[in-house]
Amino acid sequence: MNTKWLYPFVLLALIGAGCSSPITTPEVSAPTAAPAAGTPAAPTALAGCSHPYYPLRAGSSISYQMPTKTGMQIMKVSVTENTGNQAKLNYVFPDTNVELKQALKCTSRGVYPESYLDLASQISGVSVNSETKNVSGPLLPADVKVGSEWDTSFDVVIHIDSAQAAAIGITEMNQTTVIHRKAVEFEDVTVPAGTFHALKVESHMTSTITGIPGMSVPRVSDTTEYWVEGVGLVKSESASGGGSSTMEATAVVK
Repeated sequence: MNTKWLYPFVLLALIGAGCSSPITTPEVSAPTAAPAAGTPAAPTALAGCSHPYYPLRAGSSISYQMPTKTGMQIMKVSVTENTGNQAKLNYVFPDTNVELKQALKCTSRGVYPESYLDLASQISGVSVNSETKNVSGPLLPADVKVGSEWDTSFDVVIHIDSAQAAAIGITEMNQTTVIHRKAVEFEDVTVPAGTFHALKVESHMTSTITGIPGMSVPRVSDTTEYWVEGVGLVKSESASGGGSSTMEATAVVK
């Protein structure tokens, strides 16, 4: 089971895509189904840099675990600052002493990544420098509800600093990723952090990499995400090519 390739895409549910160009206006389709009776309806307006399903309160944090062949990969995501229309996040991998930073920008249309978060070095151990050339679409639209559908796409140039890669003529590669998400229903989900009533979001992602022999064929991944109002993402499950990976919240600090 090849889980290593899937980890960046499980985490992509949490971090979105990086942005080195101006944020573009997302295209969010009208709901195709009404919320089920008795289920909560998410507010349509954002308060500061916040979202009903991604509160981004300064001082809040969520810890996650991801099983690997050698044990559990642990990650803690903390909101270190929230200044109205921007939130700053800190990602800590305690087992490897790796610490990464990310900024999100909030607009009336949703939550957008403001900078690219380089998880490739953490996941693969290869020294790389990733540069996002283009990004379109939100991580979460402001008015997300059951039936909402939205797209996120981005183009990234990955510069590889590896003698082994250079020896076979690989110094950089281009990656184009397109993600289509749909909020399908409300569902109770149990993770180590507790049991939550979550908005279930299904996504289909296609990622094409050029610059590496044999990797020009698009790779696809299907992911199910569980977003909880007032909390954030508590679970993400991805599957691709016979492999699978799961990320679950182990602790939530509001």
